Amino acid sequence: MEKENQNLYEKAFDFYLSGDLINALALLEEFLSQNPKHPYALFNIGKIHYELGNKDLAKAYLEEAIKLKPDLYEALRILADIYTEEGNIDKALELYRRLEKIHPSAEVYNNIGYLYQLKGEHEKAIEAFDRAIKKNPKLAEAYYNKALSFRRLGKLEEALKWYNKAIELNPKDPDFYYNRGIVKKKLGDFEGAKKDFETTIRLNPSFVRAYNNLANILYQEGNPERAIELYKKALSINPNYTDALENIALVLRETGRCAEAVKYYDKLLQLYPDMPAYLIDKGICLKELGDYEGAEKLYKRAAEVSEQFKPLALYNLACLYNLKGEKEKAKQLLEEAFKLDPELKEYAKTDPEVEGLI
Repeated sequence: MEKENQNLYEKAFDFYLSGDLINALALLEEFLSQNPKHPYALFNIGKIHYELGNKDLAKAYLEEAIKLKPDLYEALRILADIYTEEGNIDKALELYRRLEKIHPSAEVYNNIGYLYQLKGEHEKAIEAFDRAIKKNPKLAEAYYNKALSFRRLGKLEEALKWYNKAIELNPKDPDFYYNRGIVKKKLGDFEGAKKDFETTIRLNPSFVRAYNNLANILYQEGNPERAIELYKKALSINPNYTDALENIALVLRETGRCAEAVKYYDKLLQLYPDMPAYLIDKGICLKELGDYEGAEKLYKRAAEVSEQFKPLALYNLACLYNLKGEKEKAKQLLEEAFKLDPELKEYAKTDPEVEGLI
């Protein structure tokens, strides 16, 4: 009987190694029915369920496995990953602390640091990354994660130093260049940032955020046409990428191409039907195109759906009525906007669209 059980277990592994998870699972469950307290069978069933995407079942089997064998390293690691994916960071940390006692590897400390990052505890995260680096000075990911924590703390020069080290160790990871580019941009090194975003795109032509950030710099430098090309490239990869939709609409509006901008605001409003900022910005475009009725509807809708944006919506309505020659209505709306947001009064002093109303 014992030999039959062993054969069953070995056959299950053969199926697993060949990629046949379903048959491997069936044989392991048969084996477990005859050996219900076998921690490795429980672990392997849990592992297969995890690989199949059955996380609740995976958790149940893995929990049973570590009850029987508390130092079962791989079961603890997969279980910690499941809790991380579920957002239960404290439980994941508890399991990684157990892993630290069993085998304090660089990877364990790196993951502990990552979990502290998720909690926003960046000083603790940096301490864990330093331990990871001490264990393995060539672990590029630990330097990269350490840089991210310094960036979150606003210590950009320090972040740049560790991104440089990560890239020195692994010059093929597009994420490293992208995040270094973000830091360089914040530090005012726009040329350096552009080069990093370009390298990101070369290493990963589908990296939409790199196209978007490169386009932002090019627009700031006075190259709107190239910026628009890059936003469109990002949107060809991900048509629902909100940042690129917002930016291309803004650039088109600010360069007088309101008819094109409206198409992108329409897309944004399909994704977020009552987003007040999009309603107002599309209204501004329609006003520029002479569609006063359409603009009026959008401004009124923005005022209805958001108290925060109501002053700005009323201000734009006042501008619209002023353009239409309805001065009294415009004055009333402007006064209401100023009451809700007194800062608009200062802006209005240099705004030609409210000329004659103040």
